Amino acid sequence: MSSWWDTAGRIARGAALLCAALAATAAFSQQKVLRYAFEIAETSFDPNRISDVYSKIANDAMFDTPLTYDYLAKPVKLKPSGVVTGMPELSADGTTYTFHVKPGIYFADDPAFEGKKRELVAADFIYSLKRVLDPKVRASQIAEIEPYVVGAAEAAERARKTNKFDYDAPIEGLKVVDRYTF
Repeated sequence: MSSWWDTAGRIARGAALLCAALAATAAFSQQKVLRYAFEIAETSFDPNRISDVYSKIANDAMFDTPLTYDYLAKPVKLKPSGVVTGMPELSADGTTYTFHVKPGIYFADDPAFEGKKRELVAADFIYSLKRVLDPKVRASQIAEIEPYVVGAAEAAERARKTNKFDYDAPIEGLKVVDRYTF
């Protein structure tokens, strides 16, 4: 049987450990850190190169897409994310989707922007879609865009032949209408 002193010592050590854990938790809560346990290593944090569920989970926490799923709806349906003003406008023939980017959304500060505040605009979405077609990126989603977007297959084929994707060349199915519309 343990003595009163042994029991008091255990309680004191437990209290000290609890205080240390609470202090560490408070320190971590001040940082903007995402912690997620991966069972395997991620493949990439480039949204166009992910091919595993763990990288997708991390990317979903870091990047916004124009549309997301409303998993609570029955049946599940698409809904606008926080970066567009609403669902896309659909043309009468069902072949053209027009998105409106919500003004006033800014990228996190990064040296890539040379210390200037950088707003999210329609051209950013078109650039991201064109990256999928660039053979050097080796995007896992190319089969979801190349056969369905007008002009995408031709642009991807030209890039495969020349080993260089021309981001400035127009693609009929990927157009910036104005600063906030694509």
